[in-house]
Amino acid sequence: MTTKTKKAPAVKEVAEGAASTEANVTVTEPKKLGRPANPNSARQARLAEMEARKAAMGGYIPLGRPAVPDSNRQKKLAEIAAKKADPNYVPAKGRPKMSEAEKEAARAEREQKRLAWIAAEKAKHGVE
Repeated sequence: MTTKTKKAPAVKEVAEGAASTEANVTVTEPKKLGRPANPNSARQARLAEMEARKAAMGGYIPLGRPAVPDSNRQKKLAEIAAKKADPNYVPAKGRPKMSEAEKEAARAEREQKRLAWIAAEKAKHGVE
């Protein structure tokens, strides 16, 4: 809202010896923003239809392509929803942790690969 100061029209009294007076009056007028909408336009009809659908659906309007219920993605989403519905479900966060035995086995495997590579390099270059 904006306020505009308008001068009141001069008041002329007919009585003898009266003078004309002017006073400042503050009038508040709401400022209309933007271009006026045509209520009969196709866009306004479409917006009214969307509002009606939204009210009928409880405030939710599904947009876009409808989902195919037998698709792999929908099956996976159903599995995830079933897991989350389980009261004992604990979501996995981050990388899975290796046990100490798994860590030792991985270290031994890396060491064997490293030694095999060193032996191959020595054989390739003829070094004992």
